Parts: sequence; C-alpha cells; structure tokens
Amino acid sequence: KRLDLSTFDVSGTTNGVRTGLVSRSVDDALQASVWTATSRVGALTVRSQLLQAINATQGTPGDGTSIADAVSALQSSFTVLQAQPSGQTQQASVVAAAGTLAATVNRTANAITKERNGVQGQIVSAVATLNAALSSVQSTTHDIINAIGANKDTANLEDQRDAALQRMSGILDLHYDKQANGDITILGRSGFSLPLDSQFSTESSVLSSASSYAAGSSSIPPILLHSSNPSVAASDVTGQMSGGQLGELIQLRDSTLPSYTASLDTFSAKTAGKFSSQGLQLFTDGTGAGALSSYPGLSSQIEVNPAVLATPSAIRDGTAGSPGSTFPVNPAGGPSGFPDLIARVLNTTFAGGPASPSLIADAQSFVAQQSTAAGRATSGLAGATSYQTTVATRFSDGSGVNVDHEMALMIQLQNSYQANARVVQTTQTLFTALLDATR
Repeated sequence: KRLDLSTFDVSGTTNGVRTGLVSRSVDDALQASVWTATSRVGALTVRSQLLQAINATQGTPGDGTSIADAVSALQSSFTVLQAQPSGQTQQASVVAAAGTLAATVNRTANAITKERNGVQGQIVSAVATLNAALSSVQSTTHDIINAIGANKDTANLEDQRDAALQRMSGILDLHYDKQANGDITILGRSGFSLPLDSQFSTESSVLSSASSYAAGSSSIPPILLHSSNPSVAASDVTGQMSGGQLGELIQLRDSTLPSYTASLDTFSAKTAGKFSSQGLQLFTDGTGAGALSSYPGLSSQIEVNPAVLATPSAIRDGTAGSPGSTFPVNPAGGPSGFPDLIARVLNTTFAGGPASPSLIADAQSFVAQQSTAAGRATSGLAGATSYQTTVATRFSDGSGVNVDHEMALMIQLQNSYQANARVVQTTQTLFTALLDATR
C-alpha cells in the first residue's frame, strides 16, 4: 500500500503536502497461484489424513494383522490339518483361523464405513465454513462498491475480501474475476457460477456401506445452492464441487471409499465361493442364503458358517448342499485318511491361475491398493505444500511489508534528521557569535 501524496500550493507557493487515497498494489496472477496452491494443499491434506487412517487398519508390516496375513494363516492351518485330518485340535485351529479372517474383513469394512461417515460430517462442516466466507465476501464487496462510488479508500476492505477468498479457496477450487466498480465474479473449476448472494446447504446423515450419491435420487444428502430469490428452486451442485477440501471430501465419500468397499465385497464373495465349490460352505453372510455373490455390505456381514462352528469336523468332511459343489460329504467313517476335501481346498481354493489370482494375491492387492494410495497422497501433499510456501513467499515479498526495507528507510530518515539538526545547531552558533561580535 502507498499513501498518494501531492503538493499543496497556495497562490503558486508550496505550503505543504496534501494526502490522497491509499493505493493498493497486488500481483493478481501470483495471487491466483497462491489460491490455487491453497486449494490443492487443502484437498491433499484431507486425502492424506483419511487414507492414512484407513491404511492403519491393516496394521504394520510384519505384525500379522492384515487380511493377507489372515488368509495365509488359514492356508497354513489347512496344511497342518492335512497331516492329521481327524485331529480335533487341528480342526478347531482351522475354524479359528477362518473366524480370524472373517473378523479381519469385518473390521476393515467397518473402518471404511466409519471413515466415510466421518467424511460426511466434515462435508457438513465445510459447507458451513464456505457459507461464512462467502457471506464475508458479499459484505466486503458491497462496502467496496460503495467506497469506490464515494471516492474513498478501499485497500483495507480489499485485504479483508482477499482473506475471505483465500479461505474459500482452501475449501473449494474457485476462480475470481474482479470488476472495475469493485464487484467480483466467482466461478467454480467446472464452470458453475457462484452468485455472491447465494448460500449452500446440506444435511447430516448416517451412511451405510450401501449408501450412494446419484443426482436426483440419492441415499446421501446432496449439496444445494440457494438463490436469494425465493422463487428460484435450489439446485443440486454436488457433482460440480471440485478441488479444495470440500471437493476432495466428496470424491472420497462418493468414489474412493466405495471402491474400497466394493473390492472388499468382491474378495469376500470370491473367498466364500472358492471354499463352497469344493464342498465346504465355510462362510455365510448370516442371512441363511446359499451362494454368496458380491453386494454392498457383504464384507461387513461375512462370518464363519454356524454349522461349521457347531461341527468342526465339517472342515474335514464338507457340508451338505454347498452352493456350486458336486462333491459328496464324507460318509460316516469316511475315506481312508479323509484326504479328498482338504487336498481340494489346498490345491484349488488357495491356488491361483492366469485368469484368477490366488486368495492371498487378492488380499495382498487390496492391502497394496490402500498403501499405495496413502503413500501417493502423502508425497503429493509434501510437494504441494512446498510449492504453496514458494508462491506465498513470492507474493508476500511483492505485496507485503518488507520489514528490512522499511527499517533501512527509517535509518536513512533518522540520519537525515540528525544531519539537519547539526546544520541548524551550527547556524545558531554562528548567529550567536555574530551578535556577540557586534555588541
């Protein structure tokens, strides 16, 4: 900022300095870069924090708590059982390992749903924050327009509006076009216009693994944009909200986390189907249904078949009516050594092929998917934060107060004042000496 100064003349004689308006100099292009960087940092901060929380449900490498570890433990228990099929301890170990796998899948699925509900709560809070910042932009813009019309200073008002616009940039990726009269036009990344007199709204909701958003028909509350004109119906802008914290939260809620749940549901159905096709219905979903197919929420419901829990020897003999199986249940006394079912499970259920990865490979892929996404978000956040710091520093250097420069100017002023004081003092001494000499 600079205070505009002009010479104050009276009848052609300079009589002082006249102060004018405070002018404001801002690099608009650099400021836009700062706001864009703020939007990206906001988005990646949200993504990194959430994906790290999801990834934490898989434990740390080597602690044996991931889904891949649970599948490996179940396979190992069948290998031990193969050496002694009639051993009750070995049979119970297989049932326990199956229970651990089901519980691990349930825990992961529930953690994803919990995080998704946390995201929904953050969306409601972000909308409220966005409305507060938008209201601040509206009021300061009104004051700026009036000040320009009255030929008054607007620098401080523009600073206040820029601060509110930067808060909005952290929540949503927006672009701004300032007008000569002080007005401003706000556009979203997808091109939708955001009138200053509008407001957003959404509702709190408890989401299930099956909850989904679809424009016009949704089990998730949409984000609505309300006009100041009561006769204009509110419009659903959920699909147009992109970038920033809010855009990323919507992406996580409606795309990223549902894709994790879908992958886990597919894995659960595949695991249950592979055992069932060999004559052992080891897993059910608690509904009493036969064959399990992938559906939203299966991973949170899958459990060990109650019939197997009641009769652990079914691990060796098989279960009657296993969906997709043509193999008979072992008769009383069974075949010599009961090798058939256990061998099929080890050689087929846990095995993979070119067209169908093994269960362990599927589980490892799911864990790797989360770890890779979380790592990518963390590294992206580090890069975005570094860039934001760089452009913010450049903007501050150009538009902010340079304390070192201002201090140097003060020292120059002080030195000039001291020099002038000495001139006045010397002149006074000369006049005193002259007067004394003429007396």
